[in-house]
This record gives sequence, C-alpha cells and structure tokens, in this order.
Amino acid sequence: MYIHQNLKFLRLRKGLTQAELALKTGLSRSQIAGYEAQIKPTLEALVLLSEAMGISTDALLKLDMASLQELKIREMEQAESQKAHIQGKNLRILATSTDASGKELTEWVPAKAKAGYLNGYADPDYIGELPKTNFPFLSKNKKYRVFQLEGDSMPPHTPNSYVVCSYMEDWTQVKSGNKYIVLTSTEGIVFKLAYNQWEESQSLLLCSTNPQYAPFRVVGEEIREIWKYEWSIGEL
Repeated sequence: MYIHQNLKFLRLRKGLTQAELALKTGLSRSQIAGYEAQIKPTLEALVLLSEAMGISTDALLKLDMASLQELKIREMEQAESQKAHIQGKNLRILATSTDASGKELTEWVPAKAKAGYLNGYADPDYIGELPKTNFPFLSKNKKYRVFQLEGDSMPPHTPNSYVVCSYMEDWTQVKSGNKYIVLTSTEGIVFKLAYNQWEESQSLLLCSTNPQYAPFRVVGEEIREIWKYEWSIGEL
C-alpha cells in the first residue's frame, strides 16, 4: 500500500500545502496530515483525494507514484480526466427553457435547426429560440428534448418523425443495443443504436437498424451530449 507516500508526493508535485488540499477536498488539514503519515483514509476520503489528485483510487493505493516517469503520471491523469468527463463529473452546461411560472419546458430541435444546435446546445439564448412545449405527463425528475429525424437509417422510425429523449449525465450508463440521440463534434446529431465500449476503448459504437449503413465509433472527446430515446411521435 503506497497511499501515504503517494498523497504527499502528488500534493507536493501540484504545489499544494496540506491546508490547500484540505480546502480542495473538504477534508481537514489534520486529516490530510494523518493520511500522509500512517492513518488509512476512509473510502469516502479516498475518493475525494483521488478526484483532487486526478489519479485513480487503484493507482493511489497500489503504485509507487514517485518511481514513475513524469510522462506516465501525465498519461494516468489524462485517462482519469477522460473517465471523469464520461461519467459527468466535469462541468457540463445544459441550457433549458422555462415558462413564466418557472416550469421547465421541452424544446424541439427540428431538422433545419440541427446545424445550429451543434454550436448552440450550451447557449441559453439559442436554446431559448427553439420551439418548445409543456408535456405535463412527463416525469419531473428528467430533462426532455424532442429531435426531428432525417434519412432512412433507423427504420421503423421514418424521416421527419420526432423522438422524445431524456438527458443523460453519466454516459457510462448507456445500455448496449438501446437507442440514443448522440451529439458529436464530428458527426453532428445522430440517432443510433449505441453499444457501450467505454471500458475497452473509451468509445461508443453506433449502429443503424438499416443494414445499408455501416457502424461507426465515436470517442468520448467527440461527444457533446447523449439523450436516451423514450418514445416517438409521427410526422407533424
């Protein structure tokens, strides 16, 4: 177990005092001092320290970080940052609309708005200009958005029909074989069957129900939003 020496090594590497690390984690300075000495941190404290250091809990416990090359440590930090991004631990801005009474509305993204949505998805002014409505029967515990489909890649869904989707914060919860709207920097807005491959390649494999369209992969860095398919609406 290398937890004690690793905490001190990584804290000094980041140029932090024990008091500064305590403030960053919400722990006390005496707790930090104890963990660097001989006290074993609780699981909750270990997770907080892992997030503050940008290193996995497994590495904090089992690897002698001081013996590693700087490049290796940076690679580990990059991998942990990507993991945090996929799990939604990093800040994501979800712009929403409300009515005069403060009730959250459901925005519609028509096909003609898709190009602008890629740049404006986090812009409250852009989202505020989208068509919107109130679905009183939808769960108040989820955020919904409606997307218009294009093309013939996902039968039985037809071109110009709409899908109602719920927002996903933690992308690791994508269930393989289910339908999702995925917003990517490379492909724009796509409606596909998604296959969870975060563990193997930090990516999703996206497939069409129309066999004429080849599957393709998107990595976490390319993804901006994921919306889980809930139900569909015919062409309006």
